[in-house]
Amino acid sequence: PQQIVLTQLLKDPNHAQFGLNSAEVTSSQASYLNRLAQALKQNPGLVQEIYVVGHADESGSDRLNMQLSKRRAEEVAQTLRRAG
Repeated sequence: PQQIVLTQLLKDPNHAQFGLNSAEVTSSQASYLNRLAQALKQNPGLVQEIYVVGHADESGSDRLNMQLSKRRAEEVAQTLRRAG
């Protein structure tokens, strides 16, 4: 049952969107990431490493989008770390 919860959490795209030109983790995203962290803690050994990858749309320059993508990934990783 725990793995089903984990699978459903990972597939929920509603919590993957950031505001335009923003790397701020919203309360909804933080709640999602906290649930994800709890599911991972309840399934020790299921995951050895987590790679967080940020993305941006094509509306900005390549340089700005790369910076934004990196900030987004860092914010998500930091939120997961705080959640344990």
